[in-house]
Amino acid sequence: GVYIQNEAKRFYPQNSLGAAIIGFTGIDNDGLSGIELQYEKNLRGVDGKFIAEKDVFGNVIPGDNQTHIEPINGDDIVLTIDSQIQYLAEQELAQVVEDYNALRGMVVIMNPNNGEIYAMANYPGFDPNHYEDFEAETFKLLGTSYTYEPGSTFKIVNISSALQHDCVGPDQLFSLPPKIQVGDRFIEEIFRTGYIDYSTKEIIVNSSNVGAVVVALSMGKQLFWESVRTFGFGQVTGIDFPGEESGYMYDYKTWPESTIGAMAIGQSITVTPVQMVRAASAIANGGFLVSPTLVKEIKKNEESILNNSEQNQVRILDAETSHQVKDMMLAVVEGGTGQNAGVEGVQVCGKTGTAEKANQNGVGYDEGRVITSFIGFAPYQEPKAAMLIVIDEPQGGDNEIWGGTVAAPLFSKLMKFSLQRLNMIEP
Repeated sequence: GVYIQNEAKRFYPQNSLGAAIIGFTGIDNDGLSGIELQYEKNLRGVDGKFIAEKDVFGNVIPGDNQTHIEPINGDDIVLTIDSQIQYLAEQELAQVVEDYNALRGMVVIMNPNNGEIYAMANYPGFDPNHYEDFEAETFKLLGTSYTYEPGSTFKIVNISSALQHDCVGPDQLFSLPPKIQVGDRFIEEIFRTGYIDYSTKEIIVNSSNVGAVVVALSMGKQLFWESVRTFGFGQVTGIDFPGEESGYMYDYKTWPESTIGAMAIGQSITVTPVQMVRAASAIANGGFLVSPTLVKEIKKNEESILNNSEQNQVRILDAETSHQVKDMMLAVVEGGTGQNAGVEGVQVCGKTGTAEKANQNGVGYDEGRVITSFIGFAPYQEPKAAMLIVIDEPQGGDNEIWGGTVAAPLFSKLMKFSLQRLNMIEP
């Protein structure tokens, strides 16, 4: 015989928008990735039941011994994502990755005060309505699962730590050579061949490698390592999403002598984008480490059963230190390496990053393969949006591929639109 059976199928009306965040369900409507997987039990609800006796032909026998149990609807999951910010982030990110023939790109935009994620974009992406047509690699949410060496964006963590522990002062002057030896490794400046005097602020503004190493050495490896851990590196943030990576940093007790120098400039440590945004947010919000979240609220029958709008915050920097570093990051955009990240009429704080990628055999670095990035927040007085742009292996001519030339212009576009959406500036 031929029979017809009704089956439910999940349909995603906005197609690829936020696909890696939302995830998708399989043939049995079981969540297989993303929020669909993380909150499968909440979303599914409970199936109803009808218990009755049947005769040998399968007909229900009328009587009093029948039981009907009503189904229970699943919960409603309310995300923190702003769909318009997410859409623009995906569109503009795709354009930059294609323009520079890069491997991939990612954007994270977060409220620095409470950890709510406004957008988390990947490129390349996929359509959850037809996920079987895409490579499994595209299903990952890169903001939480992609680990990389952050390069010079990590200098804000280094400098913040040294200021917090009074190892250096914000206006302290350093006489810096063009290169410095740490253990068996020489770390050098890119465009400088002679000595120069830089203050701590100028080390950040000019993204001085040698200066960053000198600052890290002032702390010593144990204090430096402990401070980096305080910022949440080497451990998951606890974001409500499956498959979060923790990144990796060696225990200081096992460090070769050169490791502290490499970590000072954001190498020999791996991080995730959401960890970096979280660290920058601590500078933006006055010194508190927040917990990133993608879920704003869970509702059952229109009543809230979980609300993430308020959370416990952990102070990791005092207000004075965070303000000092915020001033330095403002100067980066107003007159330093991050001028392309500026937004007209808004004071923007930021830091550029350009990191060589490790060779695929695990030994040394490949000068031809880099990750460019830009991290920052705005407005200066009361930051409402923190953002990280990461572009993996952009291609271009000499002196064209830098965090300030590849990632910073995209940061500027997305920050302007985000502030408009948050009613901080006029459209």
